Amino acid sequence: MYSRPEVSDEEMRRIAEMFGAVIRGASVDLGGLPNVTFLAMAPGGNLAIRVCNEDYTLPTHVDLEVSVLLHLEKSACSISPRIVRGLDGQVQQQWRGHSVIATRYIAGTRLDSVKRSSRILEAVGLSVGQLSADLALYSDPVDSDHLLKIRTEKLFDQMDSIPERYRWPINAGWLRDVFETEYVRLHGRKSLCHTDVWPPNVILSNGVAFIIDFDDLALTDPILDLASCIAEFAIVESGIVIEDAARAIFTGYLQSGLILHDQQIQDLVAGVCCSYASWLAMDSCHSVEFQNSAHYLTRLKTLQDAPGRQLALAALSTALQKAIQHTSN
Repeated sequence: MYSRPEVSDEEMRRIAEMFGAVIRGASVDLGGLPNVTFLAMAPGGNLAIRVCNEDYTLPTHVDLEVSVLLHLEKSACSISPRIVRGLDGQVQQQWRGHSVIATRYIAGTRLDSVKRSSRILEAVGLSVGQLSADLALYSDPVDSDHLLKIRTEKLFDQMDSIPERYRWPINAGWLRDVFETEYVRLHGRKSLCHTDVWPPNVILSNGVAFIIDFDDLALTDPILDLASCIAEFAIVESGIVIEDAARAIFTGYLQSGLILHDQQIQDLVAGVCCSYASWLAMDSCHSVEFQNSAHYLTRLKTLQDAPGRQLALAALSTALQKAIQHTSN
């Protein structure tokens, strides 16, 4: 498993000074594994400063992330972080071989710590739609094959690092099959995507859902950001689609002005099912408590079995299509 860079409070103060910022009192850890992100005060407002874990976030990814955030700012995107330059005028700073970037701190509530009403989920859907529209206008060259290769390698490296006694009961071959047949199949229409829209990466501020953490960007079908969002926000671990939640997200998405045709809706359903299956398998890697849950292990065993997997994903498809149809009507 990737570990966070070790950064002392004194080192955080020195890093903050690179951006003309200060830390008063104890440092405030903003989370963001496996990177180190902390809060600092600057004349123009608080900053979120991130020390990148170079084993997880490669320098090429940091370059892409910075380029995309600058593009979004230029496009007047209102739901993404704003990059802050260092005192030397450079966007990226270096500290002990790690890339360091700073953005304006977004004060609000992370959606993993608040009850999510239909109005909040509509705001999330709207932001995902706005972000998809702005990312579609990003025109700099992107090596999609390289991004996909790195993404799959990171995923399987994470799973291989789990101690044997905590190993999840689904083999890597099964997840690779899901990932490569469903996820990669959706790469026909390519656009730059966030790919990591889940509760900890969404901050609600004054009724607006801000999307943060752009370090998992990928060039893929833009429908996957909406798909992963629905999988994260509108499906419980038993595989049941919360139709009201899915409908609220989809309603917000349509409010952004984007229109989905029949084939895109079919791809959306496939993408949700793929995202859910991958999430379920990955979650069993990290959540030791679930290893003792007979219900959860039974669920995993059902999904591991090919016929059972198809039945489970078909049930998800049916429920999701029902929610979408209600929204469209």
